[in-house]
Amino acid sequence: MATRVTLKMIALKAGVHTTTVSLALKDHPSLPETTRNRIKALAEEMGYTRDPLLSALVAYRTNNRLLVKQGVLAWVDIWTTPGGARARYAELWQGAFDHAQKLGWKLEAFRPLHEGRTLPQFSRILRARGIDGLIIAPLPFAQTAIELDWPWFSAVTPSHTLVAPRLHSIVTHQAHNMRTLCRRLYSLGYRKPGLVLNSVDQAISLNWFTSYIGFQYSVSKPTNIIPPLAQEQFNAKEFMDWFNQHRPDSLVLTQPAAYILALKAAGVRIPEDVIIGVPRATHDAFDNLSPTDNDVILSVNERWGAIGRHNVDILVGMLHRNEKGVPETPLTISVDGVLLDRKTVEIAPGQ
Repeated sequence: MATRVTLKMIALKAGVHTTTVSLALKDHPSLPETTRNRIKALAEEMGYTRDPLLSALVAYRTNNRLLVKQGVLAWVDIWTTPGGARARYAELWQGAFDHAQKLGWKLEAFRPLHEGRTLPQFSRILRARGIDGLIIAPLPFAQTAIELDWPWFSAVTPSHTLVAPRLHSIVTHQAHNMRTLCRRLYSLGYRKPGLVLNSVDQAISLNWFTSYIGFQYSVSKPTNIIPPLAQEQFNAKEFMDWFNQHRPDSLVLTQPAAYILALKAAGVRIPEDVIIGVPRATHDAFDNLSPTDNDVILSVNERWGAIGRHNVDILVGMLHRNEKGVPETPLTISVDGVLLDRKTVEIAPGQ
């Protein structure tokens, strides 16, 4: 039987310590790239493969050591406004915080830009404290890039907006959520839905738009589809002109409060004349919605708490495997939302 190649055997041949071999095979940035490449090439030449049983044992022992405090995970928040991402995405933060604590970690919020630090300074602070696991919180602007000393960190993000670098992301499934909402409207007999998009992140808006249009094409003739209305800022006249021209029997609104008030001011009855659906049920979609929340019949719970838990799970696994830096093949995991019928809805009149 052939002898399994071990880290010790590679270390002896390479003239280094077994720890150096282990770090090199994990591509750890603490070693020079030439050293890492030399040891990885030697390991491949010697026919080294990981022992799956040993890896499973390590994972088992790690995952069952829940009460041992292992360190700090960083919630990286680049918002400069009071409260920041933690306040705006409270359910996401709480889900991540509680799950990290369950696994024996502490999730600590950092707001470098709000505190007047540059991102290079922030990288040095994290390294000095030995914090190498990062959750990049949702960003305040679309198409935002963050420059950190990435080779030293394991990082994930629940954000669609982080363009550079491309990290593993565990995010809301906007396309699925929009299809779910449209399917429910269709099942209730509504055949003329209208979509209104606002100045939210472009990636999110595109997910909603393409899913909405795709569903409408699957159930309607192209000539019957109402063109979506996109507004950078709320414009009541433009909205009501669009509404009166197309007369939708249902509306999908991403930020419903102002539009519902505009409809009521124009004498449109809700839900008798038009039914309201919202493809999300947290943070900005329901800000200041107390006067109108009873008019939203259908919405989607995006399950931010579950998204927070999954981000922690993925990040802790990366730390256990010592996976650092920007991944060569970034993965996106989409979490399906859950449809909420906020009232008993009657079948659309005339259907």
